Amino acid sequence: RIIRRQSWSLLPYVSLLISAGVALAKKKKYRKFTKYKRPSIYLKLAQVKYKKSLIEKIISSINKTIKVKKKELEEFVIPLITKLYKKNKEVALKLANIYGLSEEEVKVLI
Repeated sequence: RIIRRQSWSLLPYVSLLISAGVALAKKKKYRKFTKYKRPSIYLKLAQVKYKKSLIEKIISSINKTIKVKKKELEEFVIPLITKLYKKNKEVALKLANIYGLSEEEVKVLI
């Protein structure tokens, strides 16, 4: 009626009628509990962004001692250091001291 007859005075009742129609559309009442939460994708994206920023810091600190291209560090050196960290903790601590890595950066590599 609002559009056909241009009765814009009926507009305040639209939301009331729409919600009543939705409420009456169900035949049975929903008895289960629905837990609402934020989508986990935002948390995962934030974690990935944080991890990438730490890897960038690692690359810049390693690049101060070893003059290698950034791409080569990402492809070859970082995976090698990660494997060393997983195999031998003593070597990992020595490398962390040499490159000046913090605990968080070492955790990212492990």
